[in-house]
Amino acid sequence: MEISGAEMDEFVFRMSKFFEVLGNAVRFNILLLLKEGSWTVNGLAEELHRTQQSISRQLKVLRDHQLVSSKTRGCYRDYYLKREDLLDKAVEMYSLLTRSEE
Repeated sequence: MEISGAEMDEFVFRMSKFFEVLGNAVRFNILLLLKEGSWTVNGLAEELHRTQQSISRQLKVLRDHQLVSSKTRGCYRDYYLKREDLLDKAVEMYSLLTRSEE
């Protein structure tokens, strides 16, 4: 990949933000749970032993980075993965980084 100047700066900025989002344990746990299906804020809060406010803040970050979306169902909002492929690639990258050399 050939990138130079301002494009490189933008690329580095976006990549660092993406990995910052994935680097948060609560957010990554949310993504892993959403990989299995949709969840409500209350369900995620209960499962992760966090407050509803904490989970809502993390979901906003994930929505802002186009990783999560939601659908309204009555008085509930169901959250689901928008880009499962990115989560799969992140897990694959981690596996590559942590495998032992033979």
